[in-house]
Parts: sequence; C-alpha cells; structure tokens
Amino acid sequence: MAFSRQTHEDNQSSSIYRELLSLSRDSRIDSGDLTAAFQLVTETIVRALKVSRASIWLYNSDRSAIDCYDLFEVDPKSLDSKGHTEGAQLKSESFPAYFAYLAEERVLCADDAHQDSATFEFSEVYLKPLGIASMLDAPIRLDGKMIGVICSEHVGENRVWTDAEENFIGNVADILARAFQAHERLEAKRSLQAMNEHLESLVRIRTEELQSLHSKTVQTAKLAALGEMAGGVAHEINTPLSLILILADQIQDSLESPDQVTEAKASAELIAQTVLRISKIIKGLQTFARDGSKAAMENSSLVDVAEQTLQLCGQRMQGSAINFEFVKPEGSDAQVMCRSVEISQVMLNLLNNAYDAVHEQEKPWIKLEMKESKDTVVFEVTNSGPAIPEAVRQKLFQPFFTTKAPGKGTGLGLSISKGIVDQHAGKFFVDEKSDFTKFVVELPRSL
Repeated sequence: MAFSRQTHEDNQSSSIYRELLSLSRDSRIDSGDLTAAFQLVTETIVRALKVSRASIWLYNSDRSAIDCYDLFEVDPKSLDSKGHTEGAQLKSESFPAYFAYLAEERVLCADDAHQDSATFEFSEVYLKPLGIASMLDAPIRLDGKMIGVICSEHVGENRVWTDAEENFIGNVADILARAFQAHERLEAKRSLQAMNEHLESLVRIRTEELQSLHSKTVQTAKLAALGEMAGGVAHEINTPLSLILILADQIQDSLESPDQVTEAKASAELIAQTVLRISKIIKGLQTFARDGSKAAMENSSLVDVAEQTLQLCGQRMQGSAINFEFVKPEGSDAQVMCRSVEISQVMLNLLNNAYDAVHEQEKPWIKLEMKESKDTVVFEVTNSGPAIPEAVRQKLFQPFFTTKAPGKGTGLGLSISKGIVDQHAGKFFVDEKSDFTKFVVELPRSL
C-alpha cells in the first residue's frame, strides 16, 4: 500500500510538472494579453490539480476588496467545461479573516475550508451553495508587491493538498507574474507608440505651419522686391505707352494724306514692337509674382531667366548712373534643372541689393556674369562696393540680418535665397577673394 501510494504521488508530481512546464513555455504568458493568459492559467490549474474551479482575483485600488478577473469551472462528474466568467467581488469587511490571511502573503492550504481559520467565513454564503470542500490559494506578486490571489477550489469530499500541489500553485502564481510584466511592457510600448504618433502629428502640423509661413515670407520678400522696382517698372511701361500715343497720332495724321502710307506702316510696326515690350514686362511681373515653390523642376535656360529678370529691374539700372554689364557664356544658353521663378527671385534680390549698395557712389557699377563648367552653371553678381568684412559675412544669411538703414530692408532676402539654392542642390556664397562685393550661385547643370 505504501508503495502504491508513493507511486501515485510520483505519477501526480510528474503530471503536475509537465503541466507547469507547458504553461511556462506557452506564448500566451508573454504575449501581453492578460485575458488570454488568465484563461490559460485557470484551465491549466483545473486540468493539473483535477479541481472543479480555478479563479484569479486582483485587489482593487484601495485594497478593500478583490475582484474576479477570470473563473473557469468544469462539471465535477462529467468534467465538461462550464466556460469562463468574471465580475464577482469579495469585500474585506465581509471576510476579515480571509483578508487577514492574504495579508501574510502565504500559500493557503485549506483541506477543510468550512473549518479552516482563514476560510470558514465563506461556509454558508459561498462554499455550501457551490459544494466546495477544500481550497488552495497562492498570492500573486508583482515588483515585490502582492496584487491578488489564485484560487483553486475542490468540489466534493475534503481534500488533503500535497506538497507537490502546494508547490505547483506557487509556481503558477510566479508564472502569472510574467504575464503582468509582459502586459506592462506591451502597454508601455503602446503608450510610447501613441506618444510617437502624437509627436509625429505635432511635427507634421508644425512643419506644415512652417512651410506655410515660409511661403508667406517668400511672397513678402517678393513684394518687397517688387516695391523696390515699382518706380522703374512704372517708367518702363509709361515711356512706351507715351510713344504709342504719339505714334497713334502720327498714324491718324498720315491717314489724311495718301502719300504718307509708308510712314504710317513704320509707325504701326513700332507700336507692335512697343506693345510686345510692354507684354514682356507684364509677363515677367506675373511670372515673378506667382508661388514658384509648388512648381515642378524644369530644364531651363539660365540666360533666359536672367533676361526675364532684367526686364523687371533693367530700367532701375538705366535710370541711374550705374554702369550695368551682363556677360553671357558664348554659344550656350546655360541649361539648368530648376524652378525658374525661384532662381529669378534669387537673381533679382542680388541685383536689388547691389543697386542699394552702390547707387550713391561716384562711379558705381554692377556686373552680372554667367560661367559654365563641366558640372555646374554659375552666375555672379559683383558690384563696386568693397569686399564684405568677415564679421558681416558670418551673419549675412541669417534671417532678419541686414546692413541697410532702418525701413530699407526686411533682412530676409539672402536667407530665403540661400534656402532656394540649397533646395536646388546648389551653392550660394560670398567670394572672399574678390576685392569687391561678389555673390556667387552655383547650380548643377542639366544632364
């Protein structure tokens, strides 16, 4: 009989160990899904200990009660599953002896739950109605703190719990702690992901705001440039309009005499040329005024871009004492892949700055020169002003830095221009070796 009893216990221990090993290796424990882990644990307890009920209870926030998060039960005779339930609550004020024992954080082996000093309070309200005779509970600890209890309940006759069973329920509680840790990691990951998504959203919104602000700033700089050109452009248009009026009068007079038809034709041809000139000026203004940042990169002639830009500021140069020179590469129109409106803005800004810097000198001059190499097309704007001091060069491309008198400049032109050139994968810098003020823009050649 002793041998038979020992053999039975050995077989039971072996079976319990296999269940414990299987539970420890199950991926649901470390998945972060507490519901799946709870159900796995309670089903494993029922199967390993051959009990009718197994449940998981967790303390509420003030530890005045424990709430059932999963109860799995089977029929005591057929062992058919009755499924999982949850939601019951046990209050410490109703079962003070049981809660006092839980506070000791020890495994509870109640062979006779009706008489045990820790569980007798359950006899009339809980144990007898459900036919429960024995209970085996183990504390659940997380980060050194007891957070709840695993409860195993045997229906039928009183049951003496073995050491193997007591060790098993304690080990299951330790494995369940892994599930809580995995859940905390998952929640932290989700929280971090949500935070990252929120930050990305804020960055995206802020980037859109900055892009919008940048576009408005670019347009403001354009308007400032247009304001500087306004007098010259008005003169550029008013002069040919006056000529058109004179020629129109001449044609009207010529129509009264058949002998002056040739003169009328010449006047008409001159009117057409003059109107074309005005059209080019207006077209240049329209092109310059539109938002070039949204335009696609196109293969463009830098010479054409320069000539269109000079339509806008040429009269300003001609109306002053400035000696202006435009040097183009021979036999080439200097093709670059660019947004021509933006490159025109850069060029116009440099020409306007050059004008402001030297127009009051005795012998002022400005030179716009284009050069080509194997890989780049370069345009340089040089004026008769002295070389820029190093202290000023270091600040030139900073937003709102200006050497102009108050009210004469926004301090945005060069910083915006540098941003445009950078977006074109080009270089924008001051030639430090020049004896004069010289700005250089290098752009990649079109392939």
